Amino acid sequence: MSYRRAPGGRTIALLTVVTMFAGACVVPLAAAQEITDSCANSAAPSRPVDDGRPILFDEFVQPFVEAAGARRAALRLTDTAFDHRVDESLNANRLNFALLGFSEEHGETYDDAGVSVTILSLNLNTWDLTSISLSRDVRVPELEEPAAAPPRYPATLRGAYRDRGFEGIRAFLEDITGLSIDFQLLLKDVFLRNYMRDVSGAIELVVPKNYNTNAYHLDGVEHPNDVIRAGRQTLDADHAMTFVMGEELDPSSKLDERLYRKNVLLKALSCQVHDRIGARDSGFVLNLVRFSLAELGSKNLTTDFDFQLIARGLAKLAQTFILSRADAEASFPQIGAARQLVITDPRLGDGGVRRVHRIRDNADEPGPPDHPLVKQEIALGSLPDYMLIAVGGNPYSSDLVDDYWWFVRGAVADFVTR
Repeated sequence: MSYRRAPGGRTIALLTVVTMFAGACVVPLAAAQEITDSCANSAAPSRPVDDGRPILFDEFVQPFVEAAGARRAALRLTDTAFDHRVDESLNANRLNFALLGFSEEHGETYDDAGVSVTILSLNLNTWDLTSISLSRDVRVPELEEPAAAPPRYPATLRGAYRDRGFEGIRAFLEDITGLSIDFQLLLKDVFLRNYMRDVSGAIELVVPKNYNTNAYHLDGVEHPNDVIRAGRQTLDADHAMTFVMGEELDPSSKLDERLYRKNVLLKALSCQVHDRIGARDSGFVLNLVRFSLAELGSKNLTTDFDFQLIARGLAKLAQTFILSRADAEASFPQIGAARQLVITDPRLGDGGVRRVHRIRDNADEPGPPDHPLVKQEIALGSLPDYMLIAVGGNPYSSDLVDDYWWFVRGAVADFVTR
């Protein structure tokens, strides 16, 4: 029996910023000769050395840097908890995007907006790009009614956006990770399917093992059990969605975790964008722009920031390119090369949290001891088996940053600064 409930919805959100970090539509076609090598066969790009030429990515991203700085400064004046939940040194010269994906899993509807989260964090000095994924099953005490001791009704990340909106979930994610959540995007799972049908077409990737997938819902339709074979495959939109959304019937390792499979598909799609721009495929770029506008209009994509930031960035980039007479550095950070941290049970991810059933059944596992109040809740039967509890955390503390999320925050800080 599988206790994993983290959705494929997170996968879809990442595509919205692929063009920002893949050297895609923001690179003038005349500069494309500098990025013609397939990113699938290349190492992660580092920030170019200063050779006197302007860096086009710096021009494009500058409006985002300015907006993020203004937001952080304003919150320091108006939100007394901001400096406690956000690690100032960790966020220096860093830009963070929270991508909230939601789907129709486990009896939920799109109206439930049960989100899971991936945070993309870019070090602007080095171009090191990290991806921090959070299962929707992670317990979030910030959503629970105050109580001094058990029992009380527990809440998970899946309900954070539905109950509190962009501003509420932003603060929760800052509690959890210590990262300043500068920008947020909310997407339905159909965004990815539509992208593959309307823009990218079938995608080639290497499937690491045979996957026997369970049925799943997508856009009101139940998709049956299927098998995705190991090896180099070219997957159409339907089979790609099965690859990332269908739970493995008999999970046994991290390769079975859908967050991992999501990253495999994301890298392939990101590299496809990069390579098409390298081939000067202007039709692809125009189709991508039209698609994004259509998805915004159909509410498959929602953001908490003004899309004029993108327009301003493109205008600055184009102006710099023209004034430099095309003598500009055109390389970009790439999502396809991002390092990934998956916050889920260590059996299928990178830890930081543990499933309730594993806390109950594996009390002697190494690591920080589970909090006595959590053990009391488990003894009372008030926590569902699938729920993920922060390692060593006290969910009843009045200071959740220091007393509940401390282990997760440490793992995030260690990872992004590695």
